[in-house]
Amino acid sequence: MGLNSDYSSLPFFTPTEAPNPGLYSNATQHPVTGNGIESFTLTDDSFPALFMQVQFPLGAWQWYVAEAATPNTVLLSIEKGPGFSRDSIAEPWPMLSAWEGKGTDANGASAVVPDGTYVFVLEYFSPLGDPSKSEDTMRWASPSFAVKRG
Repeated sequence: MGLNSDYSSLPFFTPTEAPNPGLYSNATQHPVTGNGIESFTLTDDSFPALFMQVQFPLGAWQWYVAEAATPNTVLLSIEKGPGFSRDSIAEPWPMLSAWEGKGTDANGASAVVPDGTYVFVLEYFSPLGDPSKSEDTMRWASPSFAVKRG
């Protein structure tokens, strides 16, 4: 039994009423819609969070933060993964991960972002895709959000 379709055109993320993937407020666990720029202080519970729920096997992926003006340029890498196999997503796998303003810079050093306006970017590949080919790269960018420490 096989799939009579273009596998890379399938929705890798589980269709939900709320944005998936999406930018969420860690404090409220509600989506940030992009109607105005939400600010986070990176203290107490005031953190931006990435939500994603995968429904089909997914190839290598990375989550990074970029300045809102240059969303295709990695500022800090937040997390990377080799992918999700069929075994790891037998049940849809939800992830809500708060970001505390830290990541890894291009030199591999830990770094913290200054106050500013940013976006989350999620890059991923079909398990049948080739990460070295730009046409096989799928990219989602969040609405802009601000980091404003007290």
